[in-house]
Amino acid sequence: MESYRNILLATDFSEYSERAARRAANVARCLGAQLTVLHIIDYCPENIPLDIISPEDLNPGEILVHRAYSSLASLADRCGLNDAARKVILSQRASHSARKEIIQYAEKHGMDLIVIATHGHHGLTPLLGSTADRVVRGAPCDVLAVRARESVEGLIDYSRILGATDFLDPSYSAARRVTSLVKSYNAVLMLLHVVEDPPELLHSGWIEPEGVDYANDLRMRTAQDSLQKLAEAIEYPEAEQHAITSTETAAQVIIDFAEAQAVDLIAVGAYGHYGIDFFLGSTAERVLHGAACDVLVARLPMAVKSG
Repeated sequence: MESYRNILLATDFSEYSERAARRAANVARCLGAQLTVLHIIDYCPENIPLDIISPEDLNPGEILVHRAYSSLASLADRCGLNDAARKVILSQRASHSARKEIIQYAEKHGMDLIVIATHGHHGLTPLLGSTADRVVRGAPCDVLAVRARESVEGLIDYSRILGATDFLDPSYSAARRVTSLVKSYNAVLMLLHVVEDPPELLHSGWIEPEGVDYANDLRMRTAQDSLQKLAEAIEYPEAEQHAITSTETAAQVIIDFAEAQAVDLIAVGAYGHYGIDFFLGSTAERVLHGAACDVLVARLPMAVKSG
């Protein structure tokens, strides 16, 4: 069973990021993982806040860093992050956006999970500008996108977790990694596979109805067998297994299923961090943008990619 050991929380101190901070602390505590809280200052000397007046022995950048560490301390007190390491980076290079700094820090320090805040289920919030979306696309490791809520109080443990799978390598990785969370939270695990709508040939009239029924039945039985094998592969045979045939897109089926089943975390898989090569085409990205609950995007390094 794969488990996260080094978790990175990227925060911009916005109202949306506080719930992500509480969730990062919660996950780290449940897994016994090391947590680091990171804040990036996009420093442009010509855009220094008017309230910054530099003493002779202190430059404006150092003042901003000092203030950021004070804000991190306050965030730690509010969100249970007192055991977490804290890091502020003053980015003075025009070519280094907050996204690049977060990704480079994660790579350099061997992080296996990045936690970021997202706003609602109508797209990713522009954490540090448009950083949240870009971090998910370019991260070298898994990313937990935490949905903002109207209130940050009353954060509860994950209790119903959905692993969406297309039976390719990335979704296997997602299922394996989310299993550690399922066991740590004593949550219910549901595995879901969306059976693609039959090819047009099956509806063309060239095949007898009995043949169409046989083909549909075969596809469903194959999906159910594959779900059982996945449950055994991740050593969680008690996982609920669901195969659904639909004319809707896979992403929409996953989103609707999650809402109907009161799922609080969806796990999906994605290849590498060289472009957006999400599983089932753009399914993972659509789930990430459309789901009402938190979404875990599990990365599979490109070197492991099949074919």
